[in-house]
Amino acid sequence: MAWAASLSVVRSIGIPGHQRIYFTDHGYATLQRLENLSKQTGRPMVQLALVWVMRQPGITSVLIGARTTSQIDQALEAAKVSRDHTLKLET
Repeated sequence: MAWAASLSVVRSIGIPGHQRIYFTDHGYATLQRLENLSKQTGRPMVQLALVWVMRQPGITSVLIGARTTSQIDQALEAAKVSRDHTLKLET
C-alpha cells in the first residue's frame, strides 16, 4: 500500500473530527481498489481519481489545487483520459 506511508503528511490528520470522516474502512477499501487499478493501467492514482471525478454527472469543472507543473501535467492527462470510455472505473 504505497499510499499508506503518505498518511503521516496529510495536513488534516491532526484536526479534531477529520480522522473519523476521512479515515474509514470504506475509504481504505476505495484506496486499495484505486491502487490496484493504477497497477493494472500504469496510470498514477491521482490521475485515476481525477478521471473518476470528471466523469460524475453534473460535474462541469474540477479544481485541482496544483502546486507544481507536474501536477498540472497530470491533471491535463486526466482530462484526456476522462474521454476514453474504455477505461472502466468503479463508482
